[in-house]
Parts: sequence; C-alpha cells; structure tokens
Amino acid sequence: MHWGLRKEESSDYVTKELSERFQSYRGRKNPLLKALISTSKGFANKECHILSSLGIFSKIGFLRLISAALQYTGPLFIRLIIAYITEEERDMTKGILLVLGVVFSRIIITILNARSDILLVRKKKIFL
Repeated sequence: MHWGLRKEESSDYVTKELSERFQSYRGRKNPLLKALISTSKGFANKECHILSSLGIFSKIGFLRLISAALQYTGPLFIRLIIAYITEEERDMTKGILLVLGVVFSRIIITILNARSDILLVRKKKIFL
C-alpha cells in the first residue's frame, strides 16, 4: 500500500508557503518566527503550533507559580494577626497593615488566576 501525501503536506508546498510568508513579514520584528507560526496555522496538523504554544504556556506557568506562592501568604498573615490580637499593647497601624496584606494577597491571587485562565482559553480557541 502506498502512503501518498496530500499536496499541502509535501515539502515543496510547505517551503513555498513559508518563503511567501517570510517575504510578507520581512522588515518586521522576528519575521522567521512569524512566518513559521502563520504557516503552521494554515495546516490541519495541530502539532505545528508548538512555537506559538511555548510562549502562552510559559506565561500561564509563571502566573500559576506566583499564584501558588501567594497561597502561602494567607496562613502566614492569619498567624501574624492572631499573634497581634494576643499582644497586650497593639499598634493600630500594624493591625491595619496585616488585614490589608490578607486582602491584597487574595486580590492578586484572584487576578493572576483569572489572567492565566484567560490565556488558556485563548490558546484553546487557537486549536479549534
């Protein structure tokens, strides 16, 4: 049995497409990378999206890493608040800063998680 390639999968066709797209991106920033990505998006083979996936997934990973690190701030702040409450002489400024620390860390965690989810949804739309 002969396994023939479609015209779009032949090396001649892909080379021609890549060179045309490279010429159209010439003079811009990163013309070869843009040509590779746009050429791979034109084909049905979804494994060609590795170059575009790396940037998005590295951003998602970084945002998730920061979010996971901030998850530990909640219990630490609560421990500091409990220690603050048990003190005899309390400084009001310290108490307010501790409560604001809890609130702002939760806000930042929420923003980072939402941003990484948005990036992930955008990446899934590229593959559809």
